[in-house]
Amino acid sequence: MFAPQELPVSLLSVSPPVSHAGPRDVDSLIEDALQAPGGTRMLISVKGRADYLVWIVPTVDRSPFGTDDAVRHCQEFLRRDTESTLCLVFHACPPDGKAYLLVATRFTGLPCQSIQLPFIEPKHLEGPAAGWGKRRIPSWPPLLACCSRWEYSRVVYLFLGLLLVVILAICLLIHNSLRFDTSGSRGPQHQLRLTASNVSEWASTHLDGEGEWELRIDDQTMIPAQLLDDDEERHQQWFRHHYPETNEVRLTGDYVNESSLADPNAMKVPGDQRFHTAHCLLALRRYWKAKESGRHVCPVDLDYRHVEHCLDSLDRLVFLDTESPSSANGPDSMAGDWPMSLPWKTKVSDDHLEVFPADPAQIFYTEMSENDAREAVDSLKPQSYQTMHSPCTYAAWKEVPSTYFYCAKDAAIPLQVQRVMVEEWAHGYPIRTESVDASHSPFDSVPGEVAGAIRRAAGEDV
Repeated sequence: MFAPQELPVSLLSVSPPVSHAGPRDVDSLIEDALQAPGGTRMLISVKGRADYLVWIVPTVDRSPFGTDDAVRHCQEFLRRDTESTLCLVFHACPPDGKAYLLVATRFTGLPCQSIQLPFIEPKHLEGPAAGWGKRRIPSWPPLLACCSRWEYSRVVYLFLGLLLVVILAICLLIHNSLRFDTSGSRGPQHQLRLTASNVSEWASTHLDGEGEWELRIDDQTMIPAQLLDDDEERHQQWFRHHYPETNEVRLTGDYVNESSLADPNAMKVPGDQRFHTAHCLLALRRYWKAKESGRHVCPVDLDYRHVEHCLDSLDRLVFLDTESPSSANGPDSMAGDWPMSLPWKTKVSDDHLEVFPADPAQIFYTEMSENDAREAVDSLKPQSYQTMHSPCTYAAWKEVPSTYFYCAKDAAIPLQVQRVMVEEWAHGYPIRTESVDASHSPFDSVPGEVAGAIRRAAGEDV
C-alpha cells in the first residue's frame, strides 16, 4: 500500500491485537492499526535503542494529511530520535476516509519514571523481547519498587497533567462541531460550523472543484451534491427564485469566504414570515423522510428541538384564536418569526451573563442629536443574557388593557415586525395602538407625544 522504508522497528505490544509482534514496517503498523474501530495502542522499539508508545484513535477533526503523510511524518520522527512527542491528524484512504489522531511519545530516563507505564501490560515489560536485543526490563512490581515515594507522586501528577492536556486538545479539535442525536439513522453524526477562523483551511481540502457541494438556502447548510434529490432541488429552486439576494450569496460563494464570514453585516438571511414558514415546512419534510427511510442527509434534519420549534411556529400561524403551547415563552420561542436581518448586533460577554448592543445610538436614538444620543447611551445599563432564553410564565398584556406605540423610525424592531406582533401574535387581545414618528425610544426623542398618548390611554380627551 505504501512505499517501503528501511527503518528497524519492532512491535512489542498492541491493543487490541490487530497485528503480530516482531519486526515490522511503519506503514504496515499504521495500516493494521486502522482496522481497530475504537483505536489502537502500540508499544514499539526502534533500532534497539529507543522505545515508543503510539496511539491511533478516531477523531472528528479535519486535516489536509492523508495516510501516506502520516507514515512519512512518523518515520521521520522515529528516525531523528530528537523529539519526545509527535501528534498529528490524518485521513485514512478510501473507502474508510475517517480522520484519526496519531500520538507517538518516546520513553526518556528510567522506565520506572515514565508516565506511560500504567498503560503497558506487565508481560511486555519482561525481556528479552523481539527487537530489544540483549536488553532486559524488570517486571512490573520491581519497576514500581524502584521508584521512591517522591518519584511515584511525580508520576501521578505528570499523568494527571497529561490527561488534562489530552482533554483540552480534544475540546479544541471538536469545538466547531455541532452534535445531534442520530441514533437509528444512517448518515453523518456531526455538523461543522464554518467561521472566519476555519473556513479557509476547510475550503483548501474540501473545495477541489465545482459541483461537489450544494447550499441549502433555507438553513445555510452545505451538503454533498449527490445527496440533493429532486424533491430538495425543487424546493431550493423556489428559494432561489423568490429570494435572489440570498441566491447571489450562493452563486458568488461568499458563504465560504473568510472576509464575508468575518463581517456580520456582509450577508443577511431574509426574515419575512414566508421565508420562515417555507423553511419550517421543509424542515418537517426532511425530518419525516429521515425517519421513514432510516437515512438522513444532514444531522440537523433530525434535531427534534428544531422540529418542535417549527411546529409551534406553524401552530401560531394557523390557530390565531387559540394559545399554542409556546405562546407564553420568551423571545427565543418566536426567534424564527423575527427577521434574521434585524440590525441588532449583540455582543455577549464571555461569561454569557449580559448583552449590550454594538451601536446603541444607531439602533435606539436615530433621530436625536449627537449630544442627546450620547447622554442616552451613557445612561444605558447591561441587560441580562438570560432574558433572551428564559420562558415568560405570565403574559400580562393578554389580560391587562395595553397600548402599543408604533415607532415609524425604529431601527431595532422594523415597523412591519411591530405590526405582526400586534395584529397577528396579539390578535383578539385588548391592545390599543398609537403611532409616532420616532425611533426605538420615543420617551427620549418625543416625550410630549408619549405623554399625550398616556393621557389618552388613561381616558383623557387630549
